[in-house]
Amino acid sequence: MPADRADRLKVSLLETAPVLGLLAIFVADVTQPVDVVFSILYTVPILATIFLNQARATYLLFALGSVATVAAAALGRRPADPPAALANHALALVAQLLAAVVVIQQLQLRDRQEARAVEKEQHLAYARDAAAHAGDRLLALGSLIQAIPEGVVMLDAQGVVSDINGVALELLCLRRTSVLGRSWREIARGLTATGSGTPSALVAGSWPGEGPATVQAEVEVAGAAESPVRCVISGAALRDAAGLSGGVVLVHNITDLRRQEREKAEFVSMATHELRSPLTTLRGYAQLVARSASRANAPEVAATASKILRQADKLNGLVADLMDLSRIQSGRMLLRSADLDMAQLVADAAEQQRAAHPGREITVEVAGDPPMLRADDQRIEQVVANLLDNAIKYSPDGGPVRIRLWPDPHQVCVTVTDHGIGIPIDEQDQVFHRFSRGKSAGRRFDGLGVGLFISDSIIRDHGGHMWLESVPDQGSTFGFALPTVPARPEGNG
Repeated sequence: MPADRADRLKVSLLETAPVLGLLAIFVADVTQPVDVVFSILYTVPILATIFLNQARATYLLFALGSVATVAAAALGRRPADPPAALANHALALVAQLLAAVVVIQQLQLRDRQEARAVEKEQHLAYARDAAAHAGDRLLALGSLIQAIPEGVVMLDAQGVVSDINGVALELLCLRRTSVLGRSWREIARGLTATGSGTPSALVAGSWPGEGPATVQAEVEVAGAAESPVRCVISGAALRDAAGLSGGVVLVHNITDLRRQEREKAEFVSMATHELRSPLTTLRGYAQLVARSASRANAPEVAATASKILRQADKLNGLVADLMDLSRIQSGRMLLRSADLDMAQLVADAAEQQRAAHPGREITVEVAGDPPMLRADDQRIEQVVANLLDNAIKYSPDGGPVRIRLWPDPHQVCVTVTDHGIGIPIDEQDQVFHRFSRGKSAGRRFDGLGVGLFISDSIIRDHGGHMWLESVPDQGSTFGFALPTVPARPEGNG
């Protein structure tokens, strides 16, 4: 007999033991041999349930066996037999039926337990396969991280380093054996934030638990063997349905890039400085020629000298822009704050443009009573003049130019609106970048593309901001807002 059937037999015999005992008592009480035979027949359906595990077949077997037993008992009785014997047989059959119900329920329960065991084993097998697959994916991810040419640091939900590649180890001056298991806060202690607008959460080490989901900072790494290492670190917090699950930090080496920018800025600074002297001399001689021609009544010579003066002034403006660009890139742009009347400054700037461009309609609108500001008046005047120059330059068909000035809570706003060629939508997010020149405008109009970059830098250094609204072929509106409380102390660079 197979082992599983033997186990089932043992369990079923234990379950049917009370019923078999009841039948044994019944058999002992009867005196007729035929009753003993019937009693033995009663046990056949019970014993059959040991080998059957289908409830429907078991119930059918009990029904047929019970009907046949009762019929045989009734037909085989002698008239002299007492009716109590038949009643005893009926009671035995009832007990037999109840025992069968118990046995069937136990068998069904065992089937369900076996089914659950099989299902559990299937789940375990699936879990083992999933774990093996996840392990393979982790190995592949680890290999990918090590192969990436940029520095990569993987963090868990607590901000602890779970993996790091060789590039990050080299850039951050770390050793793999000592960094795994350490928190990002400890690693960030060796980083010094550089530049402006650096998110404090990433460098302070409180990220990714605090701060925005994506952060970026330019840092200088302490402990570099040779020259300081400059890096841009970018962090992205990872989240799932349960919340924060970890973070990824990318480390990009910009040491060579910053060195090249510094060398370029130094070259531009030296070149513009060297150009200043001959330009000053050229302009002086052109003024002398113009005055001499005027006294000698030589209009053609005077006109030529005037052209030279205009071109010299234009070249002097380009040199000044390059020098400002160099100062901004090297962090040497100085602000000399003083009391500033924006209404008067805007009016003076508009008057200068009217004198330089006779016939152009330039209007000034001042709303309310703008308060006095603390700002560098020369730099703010430079911004307004640049916006007016652009409005006139990029309106080749003429059209009015409007300057608006109004106070806002805690700031003063200025806008310059033209009805010129406008700026395409796909180029508008680049207008405040250095050397930005639109595709169509770059071919039609001269310039270096640094005026708006310089203006935006000046406004940001004052704690303000600039914006743009433009519709192609309809015109543009450039604006800036300055806080009524100065953002930087006087003379800070």
